[in-house]
Amino acid sequence: MERLDVRIDGSIRLDRDVRFYGVISGCLTVPKGRTLELHGTVLHDLIIEPGATVVVYGSVAGLLKNKGGDVRVFGTVGSVMDFDKARPTDLSCHEDATRTA
Repeated sequence: MERLDVRIDGSIRLDRDVRFYGVISGCLTVPKGRTLELHGTVLHDLIIEPGATVVVYGSVAGLLKNKGGDVRVFGTVGSVMDFDKARPTDLSCHEDATRTA
C-alpha cells in the first residue's frame, strides 16, 4: 500500500491501494479491487464502488456514497448513503455519523 501525503486539487479516482494523509479538494472514487485508508480529508464526496475496501480515520466533508464496498468509519463523515443494503457502511465505531438512506 502506497503512503501519500499531498494536496490534490480536484477530483480523483484511485488507480492503486493508498494510505492517504493529505487533502483532496474534490471527490474521491475508490474502484473495485482497490483499498483506501483515509487519514486525511476529502472536501467533497467519497464514492466507494462495489468490491472496494475503505477505512475512514480522517474526515469526509461531503457524502460518503457506499455502492457496495467494505467500508468502516472511525473518523468524521458529513453523512452516509448506502446503495447496497446487503453491504452497509459499518458505523459501529462512530456515534455521530448520519445515514441518509
